[in-house]
Amino acid sequence: MSASVEVASGEAFLRALGDDAALLHPQIAAQLRTPASLARGDGVFTRAGSRYRLLNLLIVPLLGREAIVTRFAADVPFSLRTESALWTVSAGATASAGAGGADAPGGSASPDGSGSPEGSAESTTERATLRTMREFHFPGGVQRVSDLLTTSTYPGLVRVQLGVRRRIELIEECTVGDGGTLRIRTRRAALHLGGRRFALRGVLAVRADVEDGWDEVNERRTIVATVRNPLFGTLLEYRGWYRHTPVAGPDGDAQ
Repeated sequence: MSASVEVASGEAFLRALGDDAALLHPQIAAQLRTPASLARGDGVFTRAGSRYRLLNLLIVPLLGREAIVTRFAADVPFSLRTESALWTVSAGATASAGAGGADAPGGSASPDGSGSPEGSAESTTERATLRTMREFHFPGGVQRVSDLLTTSTYPGLVRVQLGVRRRIELIEECTVGDGGTLRIRTRRAALHLGGRRFALRGVLAVRADVEDGWDEVNERRTIVATVRNPLFGTLLEYRGWYRHTPVAGPDGDAQ
């Protein structure tokens, strides 16, 4: 696929939502449709982080860098950087860059984690990916959380892999909420370790709930996110606002 293919900054979400993307708030829809593979956002979380700082410190070696945060604070400045891309994926998980220049998502398992292939040797499918890097500017220093989101052949579902090692996998459902918000909620989760996949169920289950909305008064995006576990309750939360901006390329145009 040619690298000149135009990619919207929210291509992955638009494809996951399908026809329901028309129900998004007009401002959110317009920003997701911006023809720019690279974008950024800057804002403030009124509260952000995890109250289980010691527990998170203990599991950082297991999950690797950029998977979780180990601090909690109010009024935390933050920034995010996104890279959108299109890939042509074959049954053997080979892929060619369509735009954006990121590595192709690996593996041929179905997005529901069943491990079944999604095509045959003769078939290919186009996938959209969205890489996101979040920087939390806590009083004691900057912490980062990154993820790779990949669309699937299942309507509404995306796969999210957390951190540098991508050991945590979340299968998320994208929907449109009240007022045209973008809702993302976990349907299942898994831990990848030692070449094996372990489903996280029962007391080990992890459920993320994210709502991306629009503040009419201040003309900016809003974000509310929580990650919960049946045993420990809220593991991670952040809520606040940000402004979305496409990143300009060397020629001055959005890239």
